[in-house]
Amino acid sequence: MSLLEIDDVTVKFGERRSAWIERLGLARESVTAVADASLNIEAGEAVGIVGESGSGKTTLMRAVLGLAPLHSGEIRFRGTPLTQQRSIETRRAIQMVFQDPGTTLNPSRRVGESIEELLKVHRLAGSATERKKRVAELFDRVRLPATAQRAYPRELSGGQKQRVAIARSLALEPSILIADEATSALDVIVQASVLDLFAELRADTGITLIFITHDLTLVRYLCERAVVMRSGRVVETNTVAELFDSPRERYTQELIAAVPQLPATSEVHTSW
Repeated sequence: MSLLEIDDVTVKFGERRSAWIERLGLARESVTAVADASLNIEAGEAVGIVGESGSGKTTLMRAVLGLAPLHSGEIRFRGTPLTQQRSIETRRAIQMVFQDPGTTLNPSRRVGESIEELLKVHRLAGSATERKKRVAELFDRVRLPATAQRAYPRELSGGQKQRVAIARSLALEPSILIADEATSALDVIVQASVLDLFAELRADTGITLIFITHDLTLVRYLCERAVVMRSGRVVETNTVAELFDSPRERYTQELIAAVPQLPATSEVHTSW
């Protein structure tokens, strides 16, 4: 039994329409964002989900979180089917780091206080002293200085805000961490440091990582297995090594061909 099982999942938008909109003739056809997607994820592995914008990769993971209703199919976590009504324990177990951390942080609260409040609500630390100690541990875990706890989101860089978002997700002690284009808005140097952080977290905690991206080079660096999506469908699943060495689908071949390649040293000519 896999940790997470996705069987023939379809997600459609625009299915629910009020009667008065239909009477006005404004009803539109539903849009299929994910079609018959199937995927199994084992405990402790890192899986990259790749595809161009609109391929359905984020929507599929939002369905896993219960943020997008299923039209058909089933999602199971540890063998138990997931419905729209989730237990608190299940919600804690599957967490997502979103693409833009600035939109998920409360601008009127210091970031340390926001995580303390999360621990309090979920009763994951008894006293105020224990909560502060846990926040300090989380900030250290994501390589943020203790002084960052007193900062407001607007006072942090993009990379720092993303680390706060990761710390907040880790506060709930999840089994699965979903990173949705978590490095796409960062510059190359900061991006590399955040990727290293994900790799370190996996090595230290054994957490299962699902990394959503359009950049195959990031998947090659961070993941053991890759899932390629196109137009809402899973078109290929393979180990990262085999995917790059012998991609089966033409679409996968095109994605790999589009990865920028640096010229060999002997091919670089310098003009003085």
